[in-house]
Amino acid sequence: MTSPAHVCWAYCVLPADRDTDARGVEGVIGAPVRVVPGRGLSLAVSDLPAEEFRDDVLSDRLADERWTAGLAMAHFNAIEAIFRTGPVLPLRLATVFTSAERAIAMLATHHDRLSEALVRVTGSAQWTVRATASAPRGTDAEASSGTDYLRAVAARRDDAVSRHAADAAAATELHQTLADLSVAAERDTTSPSQLLSGVYLVRTEQSGRFQDVLSRAREQADGLTLDVRGPLAPYSFVPRLEEAA
Repeated sequence: MTSPAHVCWAYCVLPADRDTDARGVEGVIGAPVRVVPGRGLSLAVSDLPAEEFRDDVLSDRLADERWTAGLAMAHFNAIEAIFRTGPVLPLRLATVFTSAERAIAMLATHHDRLSEALVRVTGSAQWTVRATASAPRGTDAEASSGTDYLRAVAARRDDAVSRHAADAAAATELHQTLADLSVAAERDTTSPSQLLSGVYLVRTEQSGRFQDVLSRAREQADGLTLDVRGPLAPYSFVPRLEEAA
């Protein structure tokens, strides 16, 4: 049996009635992106050479961080280009099928979950907000004795504890305010270096208020440094699917 010459790299799910054919969008390794229609849903894909991107070869090549970073950027750019023209459900990096037919079979298998998620994200975009503690201000005063030095160390320690508690409370308050303006919100509490790491699904009509809150936070919460990214395709709000095949 002859092996297929190409595999199907998938970028995102979109509505079947979406008026787009992805013309002009470049994907992984510069391959053109095309839209494969299914029942009620479509899939944006590229046809890639099987000798480079079939499963057994791809898993080894992904160990090359520089090569993988290039793939990730191309994957992200293709999704964002399509997202600028309408709603999408982004698929994770290296979602590869042996054929377009297998890709459409995946859409059929997960039709209800994907359709529900697509309705949920339509008219919305993802914003990512990370907050870290700003560098402490001021300089140490010169101590005139060992006792004064120990007192200064203790005071700095107590001040740092109080400052961290205040910054953490400000970050929690900020998250709640942003979540109240969002269709959905998720907060990652596993990173000890960040006071806030949140993703927010925000409707277009609320994006102005959302950004106003962030602007005020930058002005008022001088203990926080904010890293804000958006609007983006809703990467964090896609249902988990079975392995592609």
